[in-house]
Amino acid sequence: MKLLSRPIASRSIVALERLSDHSIGSTELGEEERSKAWFEQEKEWIAEFFAIKVPKALAKSGKGVSESLTSDNCLEYAQRLLGATDIEPVENQGATSYTLVCLSQEKIIQFRLEALNEDVLTLAQAIYGNLVPTNTFFGDFALPVYVSPLIPGKVHILQHFPKHAFPLRRQLKTITELAQFVAKSAFWPQPASTYSSTSWTKTARHVLEKLAKNTSLGDIEPRFLVKASILLEKVYLLDKLPPVLTHHDFVEINIIVDVEGRVNGVIDFDEAQSEAFGFCIFGIYESFLGHMKDSKWIFFDEQAGDESGRSVKNVLESAFWDTLWESLPSAMAKRDYQEAITVAMDIGSINRYLVPDLLEKVDITNDSHLRSLEFARGMLLDR
Repeated sequence: MKLLSRPIASRSIVALERLSDHSIGSTELGEEERSKAWFEQEKEWIAEFFAIKVPKALAKSGKGVSESLTSDNCLEYAQRLLGATDIEPVENQGATSYTLVCLSQEKIIQFRLEALNEDVLTLAQAIYGNLVPTNTFFGDFALPVYVSPLIPGKVHILQHFPKHAFPLRRQLKTITELAQFVAKSAFWPQPASTYSSTSWTKTARHVLEKLAKNTSLGDIEPRFLVKASILLEKVYLLDKLPPVLTHHDFVEINIIVDVEGRVNGVIDFDEAQSEAFGFCIFGIYESFLGHMKDSKWIFFDEQAGDESGRSVKNVLESAFWDTLWESLPSAMAKRDYQEAITVAMDIGSINRYLVPDLLEKVDITNDSHLRSLEFARGMLLDR
C-alpha cells in the first residue's frame, strides 16, 4: 500500500506510512523496538522488489532470464565482482534498487531496476562534491550494477534518538549543514530549457487549478482550497527563481549523518531534475521539525531549553532559514526572494503528498489518503 503512485513516490514516503504509528526515528521507542520494526519492513521491501519489481523491469528491458532473479543471485555476483565474502544487505533499501555493502572494502554494490542518469549524477557531483558518491557501472548482469564508496554514518531515519531528551545540539548541526547543501544548487543555475514538461515547476499551475476545485478535499479541510487559491495568485513567482538540480526525495532516508550530526552524504539522486529553487525544502519540515504520532502530524513543540524560551521546532526552523539566507548567492537577498521560495516549497509539499492520488478526489475510507492529508496539513497549513 503506497501513499503516492508515480515513480517519485519513493521509499521514504512509503516508509513513513508503514512506520509512522511505530514512531520510527522519534523519541518514543527504544532502539531495540525501532530496529525490529525497521528490520521487518526491510524484509517486506526486499521480497516485493524481487517478486514484483524485478520481473517487470526485466520484461521491460527485453532481457531473457531463464529463472527468477533472487537476492542470492545478486549476492553471488557481488562476491565474484569484489572477490570478497563479507557482503550483506544494507539496512536501508531503496524503492528501485537492492543494495549490498562490503565493509572490508568499504564499498556499496547496488542492483537497480533501471540505469542511472549519468548526466544528473555528474551535475550533482559537480555541485555537491564528495557529499554525492561516485558510481562505477557494470553491465554484465541481468540488472544494471553500480559500485560506489561506502559513506560513513547512518541514514538519519535510523539515527539514535534519546528516549527522554531531544538531541538539539546534534540536530542543529545537521539542519545548518543541510541549509548549506540546499544553497549550493543556486550557484549552479541551469537553463530554463532543462525543465521537463512533467516537472513540478511546469505543472504547478495545472496542479493548483485542479486542487482548488477538489470539493471532496474542501469538505474535509477547507483550508486546503484556500491555500491552493492563494498559491495560484502567486505561482508566477516561480519564474523569478533560478532553475536548479532538485532532489525530489530530499528526506531523512536519503541523508547520511554521523553521531555528531555532520552530514556525510546525500544519496538517491536518480529522480532529480531541474526545478525552480526551493522545491526540496519540504523535506526539512518533514524530516527534522516534527513527526507522526497516532496518525497525526506533530511539530517538535517542546521547549528547547535555551534562554529564548522557544520550541525545538522554532529553534531548528530559524537555524535552517538563517543559514540558508547566509549561504545563498548575494543576488538572492531575503527581501527579494523569500516569498518566491516559500511558494516553491509549498508547491513541493503539494506534489509530495497530494499528487496524483488526492488531486481530484479524496477517499475518506482510504487510510493512505488520510495519512497523506495529515502530512500535507502539517507542512502546508500548520507550519
